[in-house]
Amino acid sequence: MIEEVFSSIIFDALKYVGLFFEMFWPIFAFIILLPIFISTWLFWRQAIFKKSIKWVILELKIPREIRKSPHAMEKVLESLHALRNAPGNIRERWWDGEVTRWFGLEMVSFGGEVHFYLRVYRKQRALLEAAFFSYYPDIEIVEVEDYVDKF
Repeated sequence: MIEEVFSSIIFDALKYVGLFFEMFWPIFAFIILLPIFISTWLFWRQAIFKKSIKWVILELKIPREIRKSPHAMEKVLESLHALRNAPGNIRERWWDGEVTRWFGLEMVSFGGEVHFYLRVYRKQRALLEAAFFSYYPDIEIVEVEDYVDKF
């Protein structure tokens, strides 16, 4: 008798839980699927933006003797860091998919010859050249093909 009462209570409770989920499943689906949709959308828009970035590779030809202190290179790197961008508004982040543009300072050796490369966003080339020329006027900056293609 007691077992029948408990089993009927449990059965009724499960029935009401099932009815609750049957009535409110769209809300639960929305709560679960919304973050997945948001991250997928952002990933897709950022992938489109990253494919649209035009890169240029610059070789830094440094003279044999430099009479500058390391403080000068620190200032150059500070000015490069100041070029950092970020999405400014909702449209740039969620529709355009803008990401912080990055650049790379690379040191490569080909048969014992050391080369310095700078991989930058094409629109920032003049700013980066100005940063280097302001502290190192004797430096030569040349646009080159990607050195990875040599391998």
